Amino acid sequence: MVYKYRFSEMDKAPFALEYGNISLISRHSNLPPTEDISLESYLTNSIELKGGPLVSSPMPEVTGPEMCIVLGLTGNFGVLPKAIDIEDQVAQAKEVKKFSSGFILNPDTLSPEDLVDKALAIKSVKGYDTFPVTHDGSPHGKLVGLLEKFNCSQKYRGRKVDEMMKPLSDLKEDGVLLYERPNLKEAEEVMRNNGYSKLLIVDSSGNLDSMSTWADVMKRENFPNATMDKYGRIMCGAAVGGPGKIEDLEERARRLIEEAEVDALFVETAQGDSMGVISLTKKILDDYTKSYDTPVIWGNVDNDKSAERLLTQCCENNDAIKVGIGPGSICTTKEVTGFGNPQLTAVYECSKVAREYDIRCIADGGIGSSAGVASGNIVKAICAGADTVMAGGLFAGTDESPGNIIEVDGKKYKRYFGMSSVEGLKLGGGTRYYLDLKDAVVQGKEFLLPYSGPAEEVVRETTKNIAYALRVHAGVRSFQELRKADLEFSIRPSYIEIKIPEID
Repeated sequence: MVYKYRFSEMDKAPFALEYGNISLISRHSNLPPTEDISLESYLTNSIELKGGPLVSSPMPEVTGPEMCIVLGLTGNFGVLPKAIDIEDQVAQAKEVKKFSSGFILNPDTLSPEDLVDKALAIKSVKGYDTFPVTHDGSPHGKLVGLLEKFNCSQKYRGRKVDEMMKPLSDLKEDGVLLYERPNLKEAEEVMRNNGYSKLLIVDSSGNLDSMSTWADVMKRENFPNATMDKYGRIMCGAAVGGPGKIEDLEERARRLIEEAEVDALFVETAQGDSMGVISLTKKILDDYTKSYDTPVIWGNVDNDKSAERLLTQCCENNDAIKVGIGPGSICTTKEVTGFGNPQLTAVYECSKVAREYDIRCIADGGIGSSAGVASGNIVKAICAGADTVMAGGLFAGTDESPGNIIEVDGKKYKRYFGMSSVEGLKLGGGTRYYLDLKDAVVQGKEFLLPYSGPAEEVVRETTKNIAYALRVHAGVRSFQELRKADLEFSIRPSYIEIKIPEID
């Protein structure tokens, strides 16, 4: 019996494979223990992830703005769920964009007639203590001054802002004012030279264009691999539905792109190879995504023929496809419907086709809920051809996942449920399949995941394990080298049904 194959030979295996069905075979490594390993990945051809291949699942109990921020800072990528109100999803995306802005394009501003009380109210909610002052209080009005943190104080309650602000003439003299937006390095250098923690940029008419802060410079220094857009803001994605509520899809897509300026849309459907996605969803999204050059991640699919239909009929050059039907621990699609190609084989088949079209491929689900399990499965997914890996359970138990910590018998947990579980359907997951919730088919379950601490530590542990595997067992310095190495794997005998001959 043949039990050992290379990844390029996976289609010769006697049956389709899940991650747990195989073990990778070590090869000689010339790399020293201190060799730097690059975990640089690509979500799409236009979105580079310098810190790792991790993408958070757009599920209400997994991803909120805090998760997007942590993943973005560590060089990975977060995706906000669609099973929340449009207003909430747009507001969450805006919160991500405001967190670590190289240039804050829409800063919180005051007018000269405002009271210091207004600044204190904003400070109590958002933590800011310095505010540009424009003639009408709008983010892009004519700049007239700056209310500094020393005057954003309880002792000045009831005083007008124009009495307490630093006037425009002083800002010019202190070198805080620029008339053309610099690049991030130049902005950093200006603040180093003038010893000031803020930089205000105005246009030729004196209207406020944007601002930069020293706090954001420090964030960039502490997280050099952060996933940032061209303005130095954390990148994030947002999910939209498939062919369910058309009005919801159109409005959600438009507002996420135009108002929230998300960096990618993720089409969340149970079965991406469908007329509703390929014809209807594609037509609606094209109106917005092409105008703003926003990539779309299409999915989900689990075989080469379905992947090819999405690639040829939906994908543009900067889009991607998402692979996985029923591999997750909270998904029961395979049991309920009987459908779902084993995930490792699905990733292999779909990514093979994706590479022919020069399109990126995301392996979605089934990698495990702890760093010690997920890291090995991520390496297998990359070997099979995935560019990035979407995870739910890995992040659901962290501090940054939405939801409260629950204590049971002295142990800490967090809730985790699938979008087509009973709880998920109540939140809106059913609109992925049916317009009327009562007709929805339950294809998921809910359980408690052990609390796992800060998401940053989970990311650090996972990526540390992956780098170790590449350096010590594969002898490669990057994911590109890993795929090119075409590693061998063995099929675990414990997963093979061994038939023992009967004795006559």
